[in-house]
Amino acid sequence: MTRLQGTASSAVLEQPGNLGQQSRLSLDRPASSALDTVPVSMSLVAFKDDMQIAFVFDNYVWSSYAMPWLQLAAQGKLGSLSHETCHAFSQSVFGKRHALSDIEISGAMQHGRALSRLRSGLCSESTAGLAALLVPILIFLMHSSSTSSREASEMHIMGLFKLLQICGPEAFQHEPLRAAFSSCRATLVTVSLLTKRRLFLEQEEWRTVPWRSDPSEQGAQDQLVDILVKVPGFLEEKGHAPDVMSSIARADLLDRIAYQIELLFLWRWDWATRHPTAAWEEERQVLRKPDEHFSGPDETRRLLRFASFERAVEISLYNACLLTLLGGDLLDSLASETEARSIIDRARARAKASAGGVLYEDEALLLPDGPVALRSLAIEIVRAFEYQLLHVRHSRTSALFWLFPLGLARKVLGGELEWNEWICRMLNTSRVTRGYGSGTNPFGFGFYM
Repeated sequence: MTRLQGTASSAVLEQPGNLGQQSRLSLDRPASSALDTVPVSMSLVAFKDDMQIAFVFDNYVWSSYAMPWLQLAAQGKLGSLSHETCHAFSQSVFGKRHALSDIEISGAMQHGRALSRLRSGLCSESTAGLAALLVPILIFLMHSSSTSSREASEMHIMGLFKLLQICGPEAFQHEPLRAAFSSCRATLVTVSLLTKRRLFLEQEEWRTVPWRSDPSEQGAQDQLVDILVKVPGFLEEKGHAPDVMSSIARADLLDRIAYQIELLFLWRWDWATRHPTAAWEEERQVLRKPDEHFSGPDETRRLLRFASFERAVEISLYNACLLTLLGGDLLDSLASETEARSIIDRARARAKASAGGVLYEDEALLLPDGPVALRSLAIEIVRAFEYQLLHVRHSRTSALFWLFPLGLARKVLGGELEWNEWICRMLNTSRVTRGYGSGTNPFGFGFYM
């Protein structure tokens, strides 16, 4: 086990405002001291399981997406199958990442045993027992994503579809299965957005029943997903040739898109009322030589700060939802510029009237009663992402769509070299996000891009 030396958890970046800089700082600089000074004769076998699990949770994309059900599975609190699946996953990714073939093979064998148990459970369990299989299937999907196995990923995604349809929304009304359902729904919505196919989760029962016992338990991200889940159906209806739609069909689709935009603006008004001091700007603190100058887009010269990691995640997802509705795949391609502006203005006015609130004029974020531009929404996502990178390791908050908003923002800003360089600098500060969207990420993020 001496080959495990030097694989301790990543160092945490404490200096704010440096992620966009090409400097010596990194989110995961190799830790020195502890394992580097372990005598060669000393065995670390007793710590192997803990180190492998720690490596999984050191990947903040996984750990935040799967909060808290993955942590509970690792502790054996969600049944033996979830526990076995989680440990198989941890062995596989740890062994692969550190070129430890014996651990990787052991993980593959345990993965196979767990998969066999899953197949048996799918054939024999009651509805309640089937619902509990949601967590193992999600972990299997994370495993296949990390190995870039398209066939296995598609199989597990189909498994999620069928499992939800068999169990129904009533099976996910209590924690921690409700949190696992939220993660699952986020994944299926993302897949449906990319395939442009309607998702059964858009039905009202799937948007309400899991939270029926206490609607106040539905978090801000899930409220936004209630809106986003409608978009794949819109994309399917529009198809690839909007010019062949009848005028009646086009008008009906535009009305439904306008209603979702109105719901988004209304969500934003409510969010601002509940979090009036959610964000502000600060002078950027950069480690550099006296004669060096800040190199980045003008909009990033001041650092966008948030009251919490959770607020930054929520505003990013809100902007991403707006981009999907307003962008070239929907409103921008269905309506003329004048017509689109009129639709947005009416939706904004109705939302403002329904909210009846007054926003703080000095808020650092884009306001729902102000101009709406795709570029501005994308820039706000990128600035919020920098804050998220700086604070994710201290967060215990779920982030259902951690990289998805950034992917949309990057698409909007695709023709601007300065912004692309800035995004790449941020992504390259961590092994977890390095190569995202380019097909070179070692953890398979962006596999469906």
